[in-house]
Amino acid sequence: MVQHRPTTRLPLRQVEWMEHGGSVHTHGTFCPFRRASTSMDSCRGCPHFGHLEGDGAMECLREPTLSHAEAAALLAKRRICTGRDNLMSRVMLGELGAAHTVCTAASTPVSQAAARVVAAEAPGCIVIDERHHPVTFVSRTRLASSHPPWLPVAECPTEPFLVMPEDSPLDDVIARMTQEHQRVIVATDVDARATGLVTDLDVLRWVGERRRA
Repeated sequence: MVQHRPTTRLPLRQVEWMEHGGSVHTHGTFCPFRRASTSMDSCRGCPHFGHLEGDGAMECLREPTLSHAEAAALLAKRRICTGRDNLMSRVMLGELGAAHTVCTAASTPVSQAAARVVAAEAPGCIVIDERHHPVTFVSRTRLASSHPPWLPVAECPTEPFLVMPEDSPLDDVIARMTQEHQRVIVATDVDARATGLVTDLDVLRWVGERRRA
């Protein structure tokens, strides 16, 4: 009898970088096995990759091929056996958030940034520096009310936000949002580059879906 390995669905993410008068789009997902954002090209070359689905997700084999030492280190890092809520400790920040994140250089005109945020149905845009590190966050509402249209996005009124590594456990994320009274978190990779945007509504939506499950 053939035994089928369990699979998991990973939503596809898109990050748009607005720089030098144009936009560059990167497509991929946050991989819970690698604990990092990965491109579609990397996913297709991964032994866990199954197939793309028609609703903006991919199906991957759930069990990674790890050595005993690697598995023990991964379990320790995820803090599954610490007495904290297992699910909340295992889900990472990068697994939540908008399907389309807009990042823009400080010099981008407000009109261009606002148009891309509306088209992406994003909550706002992340203003980045030349290394793609997050500098400020401008909400969709602030973009829509900023004039004149040629005003650089860096001169718009900004919103407070937190910066956290994309592999941060969800319980740590909720704790910081609560303690610091923040509603927006920018997720970053190991090089401190912005990789995603998560709001308090994303967190509440995730909690609500798990309670209904």
